[in-house]
Amino acid sequence: MRVRQLFFAVLIITLSGACKSRSNGKGQLEITVEVAAAPGEAAPDMANVNTALKTRLVNFGFEEDDVTGTVNGNRIKFVLSHFSAYPEMDRQRIRKIIQASARLELSETYEASEIFQLLVAGEEALTDSLQGPENDTLTEQPVEEQHPVFDLLFLNVSNGQHGPQYLPGPEIGLVRMADTAQFRMMLLNPVIKNRLPAALRFAWANDDTDKSQDQSHPAMKLIALKNTDAGKARMSNPGIVNVEVALEDGARYKISVELDQPSGDAFARMTGENDRKAIAIVLDDLVYSYPTVMGAITGGKFEISGNFSKAEANDLASLLRAGNGTGDARISIVQEDLIQ
Repeated sequence: MRVRQLFFAVLIITLSGACKSRSNGKGQLEITVEVAAAPGEAAPDMANVNTALKTRLVNFGFEEDDVTGTVNGNRIKFVLSHFSAYPEMDRQRIRKIIQASARLELSETYEASEIFQLLVAGEEALTDSLQGPENDTLTEQPVEEQHPVFDLLFLNVSNGQHGPQYLPGPEIGLVRMADTAQFRMMLLNPVIKNRLPAALRFAWANDDTDKSQDQSHPAMKLIALKNTDAGKARMSNPGIVNVEVALEDGARYKISVELDQPSGDAFARMTGENDRKAIAIVLDDLVYSYPTVMGAITGGKFEISGNFSKAEANDLASLLRAGNGTGDARISIVQEDLIQ
């Protein structure tokens, strides 16, 4: 009996010490976010967004009493109390937690070979439009306008006996990080856009460690995704019942995801219909992996590999566990103050 009383006494002291430590945490972080509807979508329910973001912050380690959110129009002001009591919560990490949409998509893809010739035709048409009439000899066309697309895009091809060979999969090629904005604008030009499939959606891979052909500038992989007729990924925000983080190769980590029954059945149908094709795993518009499936994947389980550190994997897993909650709303921080 005495041992049991001693146990409860120690437990009470421990809990009291924890509460005292947190209550002594100094300062509060005030963050105001602006919430906007995605293009073509209805205005988000601000109360739901407020609840979802608070839940997300609590899941990441804040005590519920230390997180308050106040809605004012299309803005929410969050106050994180006793901020110094959470040393693992640096401000950069908090920004990522709040602004992430946590939108998971499982998307069909195009083969790069299906898109390449269309880009060639688009570039030729764009070059003609830039050069103007053929008999105009008053000005000489700048060199960079001769190949406005392929001066920016390094194709994912190999050199074979009969010239360049397309590599299998949805990776179109590499674009230097410094050129990504310019390249995106190029693809929006109607001369090129109208020659590409309406269902095509380009996305960047979550991997900026590759190098362009000159081996000096970091570049991003361009992936060709295939939307449905509704303009969305085949599966968006599937139901998730379990998320686990596991060590992958002794240094990096992966995330294992288990879907609920309806989503697992839908995933089996999608993979069965895309035998020997790539299925892209997309989180917040970045492609984390695009494995080639060999028939239907049953059981509703898959893995996300992204060369993650343990902290990165845990953060992503926490986002997936918390769920999307904010729909397709775009969330951006407009003000941030640390009050000591």
